Amino acid sequence: MQIKNAVSMIPYGLLSGIVDGQEVRITQLGENGFVFRMANQAEKIHEIWLQFFSQNGGCYKKLLIPADRMKKMEESRFFTEYTVLTEDKDYQKYVRQLLADYWKYISLKMTGEDGEVAAAYTDYPVHLDEDYAESLEERKEEWFQEAAEKAKGQKLCENVELALELDTPQLYEAWLREPMETFAEKYWKKWGLQEHPIAKKPVERVYIGNTFCPHLFPENDILHAMLEKAKIEGISVTLTFSWIKESQIDSIRELLKFLEQRKEYMPNEIAVNDWGTAHLIRKWKQETQNCVKLNLGILLNRYKKDNRSRYLKEETNCFQETNLNSEFYQQYLKENQIERYELEACGHEIVIPKGKHSLHLPFFQTNTAQFCTLYAKCACGDRGRQKSVEQCPGYCRGLVFLYPRHLEMFGKYNTLFGYDRTSLEEMEYLNQSVRQGIDRIVVNLL
Repeated sequence: MQIKNAVSMIPYGLLSGIVDGQEVRITQLGENGFVFRMANQAEKIHEIWLQFFSQNGGCYKKLLIPADRMKKMEESRFFTEYTVLTEDKDYQKYVRQLLADYWKYISLKMTGEDGEVAAAYTDYPVHLDEDYAESLEERKEEWFQEAAEKAKGQKLCENVELALELDTPQLYEAWLREPMETFAEKYWKKWGLQEHPIAKKPVERVYIGNTFCPHLFPENDILHAMLEKAKIEGISVTLTFSWIKESQIDSIRELLKFLEQRKEYMPNEIAVNDWGTAHLIRKWKQETQNCVKLNLGILLNRYKKDNRSRYLKEETNCFQETNLNSEFYQQYLKENQIERYELEACGHEIVIPKGKHSLHLPFFQTNTAQFCTLYAKCACGDRGRQKSVEQCPGYCRGLVFLYPRHLEMFGKYNTLFGYDRTSLEEMEYLNQSVRQGIDRIVVNLL
């Protein structure tokens, strides 16, 4: 007997199968049965559970299917497929609803804009999608003017270190031209934040390097000048290493040799965003017996963060925690010489892990592409046509992706950023974060 009106390869997020406690792939689904695949042939199967995603409830509905009408359909070198036939009424109801939701989604994706698709499944205000700022500068002026006004008269607690993140050639050059006190004064004044409670704190540390793009790391001569300047001015340094490709491993080794030759200017910390880099640095530390501390970078903290999540109908409290809140994972990081985590103010509350950590604000990373989306758009006319770039022309010096005002986000180089209002507008949020374990605020006005 054949499966009626079978649909192949329903996405796993919509339909999952568990056979005797083992997850399996459902390869075909129809009203009178389904086909599933197992890596190894089973001698006897006792129970089969199917889990159907319900769009209306935003949850899964679980159904037990008798295994007595199952037969082996196909055996290959890599897997065995089984067919299960059933006339269960609940099964038929769930299948009809799942397929109706699935076809509705596909139709919307094929005929509608992204905003229309989002509006169909969330509280997304698609009518606001036509309202754009003329430039990122205009949008940041709006954000920061409002933040300056709301934060007026508020106080930030004293027991927190202030750091500025220098992550582009423009900022490297600007800081090298003048003392930190003058640089910081201009940095805040440019956006009308000179009277903001954060701006009244002295800058005690700089982060040098870009978390998201390896092409924005300073050249050796610039790096040497910055490390030397930091030592002269008594400013601590955290060096930020981005993710790397296999072909860049040797360049990391060369950079570590470069630092070793300048021990008097050695940074206090290195923030890593790539496990391979972390391994290289641990090995280097062991060989050279230096005391540089390792920090867990933003790309490795794995928080779910996106300003668009405010429109979800489902509960989002689960976004507040990540594996960093697990004691066994914290112990694993400690064993690998990582105790400080680089966290972000990210549009929703997070449960700060035990320890002393850094909070980056007011912008947070939503996603990062290994191959630069901005380069793809400028060079190929389509952000989807991404490829590896060996010699970067630096389009990000003057170009960004703009998004509708209500989303409070923008794209810069290979990364999408969101704006966290609370971190600049409500000092009690920062004071509460300090009470929970944050002892450093890292500002990057991008």
